[in-house]
Amino acid sequence: MDQSGIQNTIENEAKNAPQLLSEPRRVSAGKGLSWVTQAMLLFSRRKGMWLWMTFVMILISMLLQIIPFIGGIVSGMMTFLFIGGYIFSCDALAEGGSLKFGYIFSGFKHKSMELLVLTLISGAISILVLTVVVVSALAVSPELSAVSSGDAAAMGQYSGKIILWSLLAFLLLLPNGMMVWFAPALITLNDIRPLTAMKMSFKACLRNIPAFLINILVWIVICGIGGVIIGLLAAGPAVGSSGGGEASVFLILLVIPLYLLVFLMVYTWVMLTYYTSYRSVWTDPPLAK
Repeated sequence: MDQSGIQNTIENEAKNAPQLLSEPRRVSAGKGLSWVTQAMLLFSRRKGMWLWMTFVMILISMLLQIIPFIGGIVSGMMTFLFIGGYIFSCDALAEGGSLKFGYIFSGFKHKSMELLVLTLISGAISILVLTVVVVSALAVSPELSAVSSGDAAAMGQYSGKIILWSLLAFLLLLPNGMMVWFAPALITLNDIRPLTAMKMSFKACLRNIPAFLINILVWIVICGIGGVIIGLLAAGPAVGSSGGGEASVFLILLVIPLYLLVFLMVYTWVMLTYYTSYRSVWTDPPLAK
């Protein structure tokens, strides 16, 4: 879809679009589960298209990683652009429109500069936090310098300290995650400036910590179930190998697409949760069940 097509779609839906609240709604803890179930419902309406969009997005990111030196940077720069595409796709589908494959690239065409600014600000914060943690860790525990050189023995010897410093880095990075969770939706759908969107996102997350905790627990359970399924699928070829090479090859060929399907489904659900949580906290009316 070209720029004019995206803009026309936005303008046509603007009259009946959900309205942005002046303050984020404080939702119950149970909404953390609703965000996931609503994402699954959106997914069920166009399963094949969602999976195809996610597959292409991941494929593009993987191909970019091959490019020496700059591949990882370019791939990282595209993250919020793709998230913007998911958000626009969800909004079109949720508000009675159709879901088209080209919508996954709408973040590159609509609000691309704002999403790139969000990427740069968030990335700069992450680099600053990690730099401070690493420098502090080496100052307090100089022996950890052996870990940075890739010494496997040192990693095992100082694993406790590594875990503690990693936990500290995670806790210090949490506010950054809170600032960017709702920001892509606020930028893409409500024309909010990146810095303002980050402030609004942080406030909304802070107001709804119980819901986010439940949401995290739900994802842990889902990933655990997915891990069990994948583990059982992976065990198939090992069992089949005792029955002959042909059986083992058949089971491997069966496991690979099933593994890919489970991964793509869970990944897509996570992406759709950006939108369902945004509608729950920031819009009137919220997303219908």
